[in-house]
Amino acid sequence: METKTINTSDSELFEIVEHLLTDAFPEEERRPLEAFRRIADTDSRFDVMALYDGETPVGFITVWDFGQFRYVEHFAIMPEMRCRNYGARALEALRRSDRRPIVLEVELPVDDLTRRRVAFYTRAGFSMLPDDYIQTPYRPGGASLPMKIMAWTPEQTSAPDFGLIRSTLHREVYGVTDAQ
Repeated sequence: METKTINTSDSELFEIVEHLLTDAFPEEERRPLEAFRRIADTDSRFDVMALYDGETPVGFITVWDFGQFRYVEHFAIMPEMRCRNYGARALEALRRSDRRPIVLEVELPVDDLTRRRVAFYTRAGFSMLPDDYIQTPYRPGGASLPMKIMAWTPEQTSAPDFGLIRSTLHREVYGVTDAQ
């Protein structure tokens, strides 16, 4: 599993990532593509990483660096490449690349698909934080979504404070300062 950090100047590969992003995530769980492109090109804290097996692209992961922790905003493997251990290998590589905590949002585990997703992250070493969490809308007029936060922490490192996680994500990712 190899990774390559990309931006819009990698036009062919970035187009593949955008296609997978729009296929894998409903509109309410992602920002508009114009905003995604702008952040990828201008925000040094944000990385879009294409995932490869040899020369073959297999997926992508986007990661924010917030100092005390890293936040995985989006992560997807191409449908035809799923069930080949690429997702687990990508998360393992991310964990090994930097020993700071990693957090991510997951949908509430209310059906088979969402329970499988939570189980996948649990097998990858993530734990669900007990606190209630609301993902604020990516777009004006969009709906807030109830989610949970999962976190991976290296040995002998404590998870970041939930309040810090929530306020950082709301402010830096969603542009909201008054969210609870």
